[in-house]
Amino acid sequence: MRVGTYALPLSLNLAAIALLGLGCFSPTLIKLFRGQAQASELHEDPPELTDHFRRSEFPELPAQPRSEIQSIILPSMSAGSGSLEPGTVEPLASTAGTFLGMKDEILLERMHSVQVVHAKLNKGGSSVSFRLDFADGSRAAFKPEQIHPQTIPRKEIAAYRLNRLLELNAVPPATGRTFHRSELVDNLPPDMPRLARRVNAETIFDKEGFTRGEVSFWIPVILESGLDKPEHLADWQRWLTAGESIPSSRSHLMEQLSSLLLFDMLTNNPDRFSGGNLKMSDDGRMLFYMDNTFSFQSEPQGHVKCRVALAHSQKFSRSLVERLRRLDMISLRAAFEPEPGILSETEMSAILGRRDVAVAYIDRLIASNGEERVLVFE
Repeated sequence: MRVGTYALPLSLNLAAIALLGLGCFSPTLIKLFRGQAQASELHEDPPELTDHFRRSEFPELPAQPRSEIQSIILPSMSAGSGSLEPGTVEPLASTAGTFLGMKDEILLERMHSVQVVHAKLNKGGSSVSFRLDFADGSRAAFKPEQIHPQTIPRKEIAAYRLNRLLELNAVPPATGRTFHRSELVDNLPPDMPRLARRVNAETIFDKEGFTRGEVSFWIPVILESGLDKPEHLADWQRWLTAGESIPSSRSHLMEQLSSLLLFDMLTNNPDRFSGGNLKMSDDGRMLFYMDNTFSFQSEPQGHVKCRVALAHSQKFSRSLVERLRRLDMISLRAAFEPEPGILSETEMSAILGRRDVAVAYIDRLIASNGEERVLVFE
């Protein structure tokens, strides 16, 4: 039985999916990307990391020259080169945080230890994902290690930890947990044997029948924000342009969206605008930064989708930008320490490279438009 340290899989040697989902952005970008594909530059994890994933590959896609894309967000320094020197400002301190008014530590303790009494396989998507009901009445989502390369559970935990380090409190609390096959399969609806067959076929169990994965707090009610729909894209892109006004009723949501674009750049999440990944609370006031299991590929410059999405915002949170400037390897290691092994040193270093790219972009905006028109959210 595996407990404690999260078992890191080797990175899958994949080519990234072509620029799907961004076609609804500006006409210039549609013209630029139509019919072209961008090959991802995924790294190979260090050999000491344990491989619990079966290797598979997407079809190789033709590479698109980055020179055109870099004109959108072109860093003035080499990403990850140390141009934003760690140690020149006080390092960040990791914070526990809250979620929907509840302390993270309470939610994490429940998800980490309480007995499962019911399991349900979530509908939609190609990945294996459960809703677990616990004996104390609480619930969690669970994604196990599985054969699907787009779902790497440890990365959801890493996204949660990084989110709290930046004091955003928008990723549902997540932690690693090991289950035996019986805890999952035996708690599925008995009248639906096909679900058990799918779990057995697609979940990676060890020889003793255990699987490691991540449990996340189950949000009772979530709604589609619609911010990735064509009819809303033009509005928020205009509102997030330097010098343009934002309706007072939308200011809070626009601040969260702007921070989400920055966060996705840090985590290198190219999947946000692929459809269904921009969820919000039932009152429409809070965006949830969910579904991060395809993040943290080791591209110090960031995936082209992330850079293009970031370029659609010219307004940012002053406090978040300050926290980005203070981000360093010391604070990253401290943030991830409670869940050993969720990111490799290479993956953490790439976060700092993408931070350099994002901060350089913001600094150029400030030089062109003035700080008061760029750092508009406090």
